[in-house]
Amino acid sequence: MPEYSIIIPAKTEHEATPVLKSIKDTCPPEIGAELILALGENPPRQRNAAALQASGQYLIFLDNDCKVDASFWSRLAQLRSEQDFEVFGGPVLLPEPAIDFEVAAQAALANPRVTGESAARYAPIGQLRRGNQYNLILANLVVKKETFFASRQFDERLYPNEENEWLVRLEEAVPTARILYDPELAVRRPQRKTKAALHHAFMRYGAGRARQIRLTQKSDRYGNAVMGGAFAGLPLFLVLLYNLPLLTILGSTAGVVFWLFRIWSAMGDRVPEHLRMTAALEGMMVTGYYALGLLLGAFLHWPDIKDGERWMGEVQLRREEINPLPVDASATKTPPPPESPATHPAADTPAIPADQRSTPPPPAPPGA
Repeated sequence: MPEYSIIIPAKTEHEATPVLKSIKDTCPPEIGAELILALGENPPRQRNAAALQASGQYLIFLDNDCKVDASFWSRLAQLRSEQDFEVFGGPVLLPEPAIDFEVAAQAALANPRVTGESAARYAPIGQLRRGNQYNLILANLVVKKETFFASRQFDERLYPNEENEWLVRLEEAVPTARILYDPELAVRRPQRKTKAALHHAFMRYGAGRARQIRLTQKSDRYGNAVMGGAFAGLPLFLVLLYNLPLLTILGSTAGVVFWLFRIWSAMGDRVPEHLRMTAALEGMMVTGYYALGLLLGAFLHWPDIKDGERWMGEVQLRREEINPLPVDASATKTPPPPESPATHPAADTPAIPADQRSTPPPPAPPGA
């Protein structure tokens, strides 16, 4: 039985080529692992289906455009020997070489004055510490299999933000769960290469946060900040603009310039000097687009995700063992007599309650 099951969702096998190759090239012989490529159109559904068929003690969730190197496996082995944990994750860094816009965008997202605690998703910030929905990311997440099923898997109605909602649910279901963030357990993934792609992605992230809040009826610090600004700050701004237009415009401009300076001054050495202003501007833009997506998701339910064929369609699984563990030779000399499957289920079949095997979490309450 492999120690790790590496789960990768993708639409086609071809788009997962980079991560598959990097795993096969770097996974050391002493680590027994299996690759499960889940093909489909709904990533949380694909991940759930793969986890149900996984044989490993730990599930490693990676995105199809990620790459791992030898340091990932050595750090994982070190942590396994030193720490006992249910969930473990680290940052997603930019591979080299990268174009200037990728560097600037990554630096903006790794700036705590832009993304707050979530900056740790994009840079190795701080030390080994408790993880949560803000500093962990599903593109680099290791989960004990029994823990994954104890909290009923990912909500298949959520994409993106499925890992955020699952981590919150896990902390409620298992308050003693050891959830860790390690800045040294890193993978690499390309950043969006154009402004349009980056802005659209963050608008979708904001909409995903709004959908999470609607389905769970639980807000959080990001939702509270945006909603508070929408309901309190915007009316006040409009009143001031109507009564004191010139002063309001001047004050708003000064506030934007000050905010831009704060972001720019916090860039440090994360970005070359000639890209610092680009990174600062992108930091402002992604914040704005995230807030816009959250508002559109909250009030207009954008994007309108239907539980149709795309989201409930078939998932195809492709499994491949890496460094299979040797079988005891004595076991092949005198095989035991076959046992009845009715009384002795297969050893590698996870003991999962029937209501968790193929169904997502129950529908949201009325008005969600």
